[in-house]
Parts: sequence; C-alpha cells; structure tokens
Amino acid sequence: MRSKLVMGLVLGSISLGCLFWSDETLLVLLMVLALIAGGEMFRLARARGTRPVALVGLLAIAGAYALAYDKGPNAPERYPALVAAVFIAAAAVVLLRRDRGHTVTSIAVTMFVFIYVGMMGSYMMAMRGDHDGFRVVLIFGLMVIFNDVGAWLLGNLAGRRPFAPTLSPDKTWEGIAGGALFTMLVGVIVGVGLDPPMTLSRGLVLAALVVPAAPLGDLFESMLKRDFGVKDAGAVIPAHGGALDRLDSLLFTAPIFFYAYRALVT
Repeated sequence: MRSKLVMGLVLGSISLGCLFWSDETLLVLLMVLALIAGGEMFRLARARGTRPVALVGLLAIAGAYALAYDKGPNAPERYPALVAAVFIAAAAVVLLRRDRGHTVTSIAVTMFVFIYVGMMGSYMMAMRGDHDGFRVVLIFGLMVIFNDVGAWLLGNLAGRRPFAPTLSPDKTWEGIAGGALFTMLVGVIVGVGLDPPMTLSRGLVLAALVVPAAPLGDLFESMLKRDFGVKDAGAVIPAHGGALDRLDSLLFTAPIFFYAYRALVT
C-alpha cells in the first residue's frame, strides 16, 4: 500500500508538471501512455490467439492524439474520417497476409484498441485546446483522480458490501460512495474557485457525470482483464500495473466530460 501511494504521488506530480509546462509536454505524456496501453492490449489479444494489425493500431492511436493537439475542441469533427482511414488500412494489411484466417477478429480488435485507447483518450488533448483548456483539463483530472482516491480511502476504511464481486472483488459500495463524495466536493471547490470557466452549477453537473463514468471505466477494464485472464494489463508502472490500469477511468470519462462541458458553456 505504501509503494502504491508513493508511486501514485509520483505519477500525479509528473502529470501536473506536464499539464503546467506546455501543451507539448501534455501531448507527449498522454501519447506515450496511450501507446504503451495500446501495446499492452495488442499483446494480450495475441496471447488469446487473435492477430490484430498492431502497427496500424499504434499509428492510429498516435494520430488521434496528434489530431486532437492540432485541432483542439474541433478535432472530434474529424474522427469519423480517421476511423474510416484506420479501418481501410487495417483491412488492406489483412488482405495482404498470406494467412487470412480470423480476418474479422483481426480488424475488429485493431479498431477496438484504437477507439478505446486512442480516440476516447484523445478527448483529453482536445479539451486542452479550448480557450480555457488548462483549467478544463485540470478540473477533469482532479475529479477523476479524487473519485479514485475517495473510493480507495473509504473502501479500505469502511468497505463491507461488494459492489461488483465477479468483476472487481475489492470494490465496495462504501468505496463507490466515497468516490462520489470526493468528486462532488471537487465540483463545489472548482465551481467556486475556478470561475471562469466554472460556476457552481457547472461544477456540480460535471461532477455528477464523473461519479458514474469513472468507476464504469474501471469496471470495464476489469472485465477486459478477466476476459484475457490476467490481473494487470502490464507491469510498466511499479505497484500500479500497466498503463491501461492507470488510464481506464480517464478513457471512459473524457468524451462524456468533453461534450458535457461544451454543452454547458454554449
């Protein structure tokens, strides 16, 4: 537990440093983590006998983050074209293989990893390109991180009733409540203290969306790991597992937060 706490503080400091320093350092951090997470998923998929087009998938992940960096909040308008391009590229590679077995799963896994790790995660970079992008990304990160902190803290102190025993035995209803409490508290603080772009009502609405989305992202990744038959997606981060294990809640929450924030301010 001590090692996990120390490493969590280190990761948090690095993330804040990259966010504070420049758009480019945030891009590098997110892209590196996403590429590692994508690599983890492709490795696990291969271990289950599928043959994803990993090179196309990884290039597409990098392309999604680069597009979000270049176009900012307008990047999602280009995502359909990017999805089509990735699909065509993956299909072309499979077509050129001598052994074309498992064609559907090869393309499907490639597209899944690209959309899950690349496109969904790149919404974080798209947020940064907004007029108040620095504060928006900061608020988003704080809400998701404190949701995890609150769930971990109250789950360890008072957790009794399992929340999803077949997917994640350590999660409890008490932990979920703790995560919700901490997230809503962040919503109040940023709503009062970071105006603009926040207001109290905006902070509370966004926090209320993060409350279910963040644990859902965590549970979804737990479901994937159970399907792959592994405890962690990787081992690149000491005491925390793989890059995907750290990104899971962020990936699910980023698109929801992005569109909700834009709806609230327009």
